[in-house]
Amino acid sequence: MNLRHVRVNDLFAKMLGASSFQITGKTIDEVLSDPTLDQLREILNAALKNDHTPTQEVVIAERDYQVFVQKVVDVGGDVIGLSLVTVDVTEQKHIIRKLHLSDAHFRHLAEVSPTIAWAARPDGTVDYISPLATDIEGEAMQKRIDRWYSKMHTDDLARVRAEWLAWLPSVRPFSTTFRMAQTGGNYLLMRSRAHPQLDENGAVIRWNGMISPLIVDEGA
Repeated sequence: MNLRHVRVNDLFAKMLGASSFQITGKTIDEVLSDPTLDQLREILNAALKNDHTPTQEVVIAERDYQVFVQKVVDVGGDVIGLSLVTVDVTEQKHIIRKLHLSDAHFRHLAEVSPTIAWAARPDGTVDYISPLATDIEGEAMQKRIDRWYSKMHTDDLARVRAEWLAWLPSVRPFSTTFRMAQTGGNYLLMRSRAHPQLDENGAVIRWNGMISPLIVDEGA
């Protein structure tokens, strides 16, 4: 491209590894001759051919930049140049990547080591389970409960249900174990406990429970 740099600020020059004095007056092809700048040159070429050029992202010298390009026209509508603005977004993207990694790490921990609060009506019907990081925001409670049941080993699901219903008349703290499916097809052994909440007459008005990983002492 024969367009020449008319005015160059220091930040743009620094991005290209030069000074504004070294760039001013030179053509775009002269300044962007390095193969690593091919993407930036393509953006400028596209801007000359199109009325609207969307914001682009480029990596130069291991830094991330957003590039905004707009054609400059005279009163007759003829293109007389390009206006280019670059913004260094390296730090912002680094923070975003760290947040994504932290979120993924948190979700992994929540999946392999869940501690879940749950509650049931006096007849034993579970009507509340606290959310996991993998739950869908705004999802109905029953769908959350059903998904939790679907992760229990099928053999344990029937057994735990039978134990739970048989235990209710005792009005005593309940405890059981079951296997919960994890990503990859493995199962994690869990312990579920529940305590009855009684009214002034000693009748159960609520069961409040907690599910947590069962820590096995291998030295025992």
